[in-house]
Amino acid sequence: MAEAPPFKIEEVPAELVFEIEHTFKASAEQLFRAFTGKDLLVQWFGPEGWSVPAESAEVDPRVGGVWKFTMVNDDDPSMTSPSNAVFATLEPNKLIEGIETMPAADGEEPGYLYMRIEFKEEGDKTHLKITQGPLPTEYHEPGAQGWTSSFNKLQALVSEI
Repeated sequence: MAEAPPFKIEEVPAELVFEIEHTFKASAEQLFRAFTGKDLLVQWFGPEGWSVPAESAEVDPRVGGVWKFTMVNDDDPSMTSPSNAVFATLEPNKLIEGIETMPAADGEEPGYLYMRIEFKEEGDKTHLKITQGPLPTEYHEPGAQGWTSSFNKLQALVSEI
């Protein structure tokens, strides 16, 4: 992977920023582990009807470490969605920032998708806020549906760990 650029979500135009928030019945530590631990990530990531095969995942939770995996449609395994990111910031149980390299057309520079995940404990619950961009507005609603579905799987997992 070529070196990713600096994390610059603040420079993304407002209309291309996607945000979603959710409160979980879990500690920030449980949620942080679910995002940064390969064995946990593969159990929940992706909307219902999609899974992440363990052999597709590589997670090295350190600044500059990789966060790679491929989501596969359960009904049609030929439908896949790879993610190839690097951790830009890791503050245990508080903040994850990552930069995903987007494939480039021949002769063009790759694009980047920035993601910030914020964890805020509120008693016995944790409020999660995910910010992504640049993400064209036509992807905001499908993104919200996908994350909400993933959150159902994540809540079930953290209830067990």
